[in-house]
Amino acid sequence: MTESPHPDFGRAVERAQRAVAALLQGDPEPEKELWSRRDDVTLANPFGGYRRGWPDVEDGLDLAADGFAKGGTCVFEEISRDAGLDQGFVFEMERFESSLSEGRGRVSGALRVVMIFRLEDGEWKLVHRQADTLTEFADHDDSVHRPERRMKTLHTAYRVADLEVSLGFYTTLGYRELGRVDLEDGNSLTMLSFPGEDIATLELAHRPANGDVEIGTGFSHLVVQVDDLAATVEALTRAGLGPGPVEHHGATDGPTTSWLTDPDGYRIELVQWAPGHPDGLSEADFAR
Repeated sequence: MTESPHPDFGRAVERAQRAVAALLQGDPEPEKELWSRRDDVTLANPFGGYRRGWPDVEDGLDLAADGFAKGGTCVFEEISRDAGLDQGFVFEMERFESSLSEGRGRVSGALRVVMIFRLEDGEWKLVHRQADTLTEFADHDDSVHRPERRMKTLHTAYRVADLEVSLGFYTTLGYRELGRVDLEDGNSLTMLSFPGEDIATLELAHRPANGDVEIGTGFSHLVVQVDDLAATVEALTRAGLGPGPVEHHGATDGPTTSWLTDPDGYRIELVQWAPGHPDGLSEADFAR
């Protein structure tokens, strides 16, 4: 790392790091104070694309900060820094854990960052920041590098013949409509979730021109967890959905299930776990 002939450059880097930490808690103002107001400033963050000119950069900072709330940490690992008479840069890693706004939980990650500064009226100003998601490498053999990427199952999607009839069925079951994508020729994709789920967990694809739905032998069933199976079965029976009898599996710590079928013939398994069992199945269930 080369020392700058301007000792204030080190303090400018420290201010930038404190400003990033503040933005990750929902406050963009400290970072805004660092930026030059000239037309050539640029911002490229992990949200895609780039921004040029101060008004556009300012909007980008506001948008980024809007996604975060107070709480969390950010650790900076400086790799390289250098500065000349009127320009300087820092290359660093930023590893963070932050709270998301509107109670959406927490997020963690790592960024590979380059910041470029320019001396304006005796003060170091930020003129460019580029931050890319850092991909860590998992264990690998001598010939193949396999980047470790976070993956998760999002939702199940299947066709329905009559969208309104299916929506009536699934809203009675407890789902709610999150949104709908209207396509050409009367086709649509309707996204559903249960209350308390922040993202879509079921997609109903409606393509009238394709005719009746033929499930075939490939699809088995959808599994829905409930807290009180007996009460759920009673409520669904009163609503006319026709769930099957309650079945007990295994010993006292085994699950309790009931089956029902939607208007297109898709089978749904309702599951209630024994007290103390976590949501869903894990390796622990198969290690007994």
